[in-house]
Amino acid sequence: MLRHLPSCCAAAIVAVTSLTSHAQPGNRDVPLPQSMRFCAYWCFTLVQKGDHYDAYRDDSMDGKVASTYRVRSFSRDSVMMDREDTGGNKAVLTGRIAASGNSIEAGKITWVVGANGTVAPYQLTWGDAIGTAIPITLTHGFGGALLAPSSVITPPQDIHFCALNCMTLSLRGDHYTVTSPSPVGLESYRTEWKIERFSPEAVRLRRHFTQTPPGVSRPDTVFSGQVSADGNRLINITQDGNPVGGVMMTWGLSLAQIPGSNQERDKDLRRAGISSPSNDASMLFLLMGLAAFSSMDGDTGSSGSKVPGQALHYACDPSGQQGCNQIPNGATAEEWYKKPE
Repeated sequence: MLRHLPSCCAAAIVAVTSLTSHAQPGNRDVPLPQSMRFCAYWCFTLVQKGDHYDAYRDDSMDGKVASTYRVRSFSRDSVMMDREDTGGNKAVLTGRIAASGNSIEAGKITWVVGANGTVAPYQLTWGDAIGTAIPITLTHGFGGALLAPSSVITPPQDIHFCALNCMTLSLRGDHYTVTSPSPVGLESYRTEWKIERFSPEAVRLRRHFTQTPPGVSRPDTVFSGQVSADGNRLINITQDGNPVGGVMMTWGLSLAQIPGSNQERDKDLRRAGISSPSNDASMLFLLMGLAAFSSMDGDTGSSGSKVPGQALHYACDPSGQQGCNQIPNGATAEEWYKKPE
């Protein structure tokens, strides 16, 4: 969606032409478009302004510039752009132009100031394809392949959930409860997450508020999605039937790939030199996805083994207490599930 954009942005999306009157990078065999669409955790419209692009976030309410992009090279063999956010974080975007001529493939964004060294994929589109870029969590979800329908899977004991807040959900019979510390300002809220379905084809959890401050009511929310091929993540997530790009859920061997509380999240961010995570959630996403994305092939986006060079296979706890997970080849289910976590 491209709502809340200033009029200059809407006009730029309609007419995408090459630029001839402004300074151009030296390494260029493809005309620079007047506007492009960038998506990682959230999506931005990039509008050319003189020797750079100004980026406007899709859901911006004030229409202010969120970051600037300066093109170093823009050719079929190599694309390189420098990004600087208004908050001071800096990154370098690399990739190459796809055969279609209106998008980037093998795109990677590397942060050089703020979360130094963090690398994640991104999408960049223009021309006829400008509207096709979507948040990376909708396309990958830390790996887009789905678990085979014939697989056996049961609700895991613990799930890490991250959206605006991060928390740990622990299994209590037919539902999950939040067992991590309450986020600051939300101490008066309590929730249960009813398991409506948990199968290889689909997962559906209904969040119900069992406690709210006096006079406050909150409706139920249903989070749905599909299980990733490794059996440890929820992908293609929807909230009340609508696709969302800012929700992540992991368990099993992938449990620690995202924080289990705001305290864990903020500790990771402070370690990376980011003091205000709520003001830069895209940086939070990059940090949370680092472990998963570091094992992704840059050209295909396919997931690799969590342990480099170690082959895994899918197996379930014979007792049924710990669910099903990927375990190293050579290990039996009986041996693996006896090991302390």
